[in-house]
Amino acid sequence: MPDAALALLGFGVGLSRSAVRGSLSLRALYAASAAAAAFLGYLFTVLVLVNANAADADAVRMPLWHLAVAVALAAAAAGGVWALMFQKRPAGKDQPTASGTVGLRRGEKAVWVRSVGPRWLVAAGMLGAVVAVAAGVLGWSPGFWLWPIGLLFAAVAATQVSIGGEGLTIRPPLLRVPRVHIPLQRIERVWVAQARPLPDLGGWGYRVAKGRRGLALRSGDAVWLDLNDGGQFVVVVDDAATAAGLLGDLLTKDTRQDI
Repeated sequence: MPDAALALLGFGVGLSRSAVRGSLSLRALYAASAAAAAFLGYLFTVLVLVNANAADADAVRMPLWHLAVAVALAAAAAGGVWALMFQKRPAGKDQPTASGTVGLRRGEKAVWVRSVGPRWLVAAGMLGAVVAVAAGVLGWSPGFWLWPIGLLFAAVAATQVSIGGEGLTIRPPLLRVPRVHIPLQRIERVWVAQARPLPDLGGWGYRVAKGRRGLALRSGDAVWLDLNDGGQFVVVVDDAATAAGLLGDLLTKDTRQDI
């Protein structure tokens, strides 16, 4: 048992190290993780079932064909994740600039603000919190510690993206921290393109991938930024074209002089 725990710990550390150092592509990293989950999940489940209700440990048998099934499931899981992350997303440098303009003139100032999640998502989180509290009052004790999850869900969906003279800022509603801020001086180029959470960022929410970070709660039009340190930032938000257009105007020399 200690050997198995050490093996799992070593595997987890290895994948984590690869994710941080970028020695594996995001696609390979997620495929390996899915394969490990399917392989170990099947074997651990079968191990419990063959030992269930066993009167004598010596009589327990686990046929080797279970190993073949585990390998097949691991291959299927890895293949499925590999296929989901097949399409290569825009690198930015070889893509046409599509930020457009909002017509911001010299001396003018403007601010653009949107939430990253739809209103129904915020409402669902609030409703979940209320239901959890009600369930706790009615006798289901886990409801009393599950309700913060609903509020957290609503807060994430209501996270605001603002663009103005200071650059692009992402922060929770009614709060100044925690926040992500990218000043204009760090932005080299801005454009609009489709973004999908899994292929582009490795998952939903705020993610950090090799050379790229960003926020995506869904697929859709996104503001893509090329940064002066060689990295990229992406955020999926409604009306991304206007956001990118305003950033493009702010980045022009004549406009920036008056900010």
